[in-house]
Amino acid sequence: MGRTRWVVAVLGSAAFMVLGSAAFLASRSVPEARTTGGRRPLPVVRVALVRRGLSAARVSLVGAVQASRQVDVAAQESGEVQVVLAHAGQTVAAGQTLALLDPRAADAAWQAAVAGLALARARLAQLLAGPTPGSVPAARAAWDAAQVHYRQLLAGPTPAALAQAVSAVAAARKAEAQAQAALATAASARGPSGAAVRAAREDVARTDFAGTLGQAALTPAAAAAAAAQSAAARSALASAEAAQAQAEEQATSALVQAENAVTAAQAALAVLRAPPTPLQVQAARDAVAQARAQLDEAQATVAPQAVVAARAAVAQAAAQAQAARLQVAATRVTAPFGGTLTARFVAQGANVTPATPMFTLVSPSVDVLASVPAAAASAIRPGEVAVLHPLSGAGSYTAYVRQVLPSVDPTTQTRQLELVPTAAGQSALAPGEAVSAEITTAVIRSVPLVPAAAVQEGAGPPQVFVLRGDRVFPATVRLGPESGADVFVLGGLSTGQRVVVAGQAYLAAGDRVQVGVPTLPGVAR
Repeated sequence: MGRTRWVVAVLGSAAFMVLGSAAFLASRSVPEARTTGGRRPLPVVRVALVRRGLSAARVSLVGAVQASRQVDVAAQESGEVQVVLAHAGQTVAAGQTLALLDPRAADAAWQAAVAGLALARARLAQLLAGPTPGSVPAARAAWDAAQVHYRQLLAGPTPAALAQAVSAVAAARKAEAQAQAALATAASARGPSGAAVRAAREDVARTDFAGTLGQAALTPAAAAAAAAQSAAARSALASAEAAQAQAEEQATSALVQAENAVTAAQAALAVLRAPPTPLQVQAARDAVAQARAQLDEAQATVAPQAVVAARAAVAQAAAQAQAARLQVAATRVTAPFGGTLTARFVAQGANVTPATPMFTLVSPSVDVLASVPAAAASAIRPGEVAVLHPLSGAGSYTAYVRQVLPSVDPTTQTRQLELVPTAAGQSALAPGEAVSAEITTAVIRSVPLVPAAAVQEGAGPPQVFVLRGDRVFPATVRLGPESGADVFVLGGLSTGQRVVVAGQAYLAAGDRVQVGVPTLPGVAR
């Protein structure tokens, strides 16, 4: 039929009585069309009674299973990935650490903010306590010390400090050279241990030669003595080789320690020679300004405005410390909710920003997104029950309508519908799986029900032919949903009327007919 099909389930139908003559004529086969004299035979039709039925209207649709939540996890701050602690396919809990960024810069900023907060609180406490006899000298000394530190930071290390660091590097290198020489001596045959090994090897060779001669020219007693001397010489050789190996191991350990000392001395020298960082310079400059402000406050009478300003400075420093603490926490990239990581995009050493996806995380729960005709969507309400059938054929599951999205697709004239499966469906359905859904929208009242074959549809409204006596007359009807081979009629017919269900192709209003089993033209009965 040319209209949108509705899937309905018939809950019941009212009993009906078949008129005697119509039932009798409809149940038998008429071998020949009845003629009237010599006139053309009457058309043979099959009729059915209009009955009543009660049904529930359901909307059928097709959708896809998707994860309820899917996000690309990214860092909250920019930085270098220090370590990656998770991988694709891993199940993670909410708040679990997935990766760590380099925290050094954030830690330094936090420590500076904490120090600034402590100083602001001390200034406020000093103002509230009022000036003391020694507050001015102490404030002046603190200001002088802050200025000295700032100047020294800008000027760099003193020549004496550099000379001391250079001397430390030279001494460490000298110790390294001595350790290398000791190792070479221990491994050389010219050293004491090498001489002992050579002597032991010569003894072994000599005693082995004497033993060989003893087998041919010496007495048995002399041969036994030569064998004993050979065994003793071999034992002495093993001891000498072990002593030499131990000496070489000790020399190697001393060399490693000397090399580490050279590295440490060179690092200390590099620190002295390196210029101060902008953060260090700014911290020293702030310390000078704060010390000067403390001196001014100690020399002047405390004014209410100064206390208000000090309290504001404490609040600002506390906010900065809180922001710095959050930056430290942001070096930990965590899972926003529990689920499964389906992808990982970064590796150790990568530089990331808040716009850089690091992982894709999907939740274990799923829902179904489907499209429904806009006309049918108006009858669907949140909370209504839906029955899901995977297109793979694996069972059926209950779901509930979460919402019907308001926008209409201008191309398909459909609206999107979100369904939430119950626990059984949550565990059985997988994202990407296609399902069909059936939603009960309303129960239709008891209305006339006729075979769908009785309905004639064309350019105009649908019609059926109603049999009155032996004549047929067209009746315009308003159709409802279908129920198998039948269709509900919402207007235009009454229960008990007889409608033509076969043979009506060439009928016109007022035609006389006879009830029977019509035969297609050219087909033998």
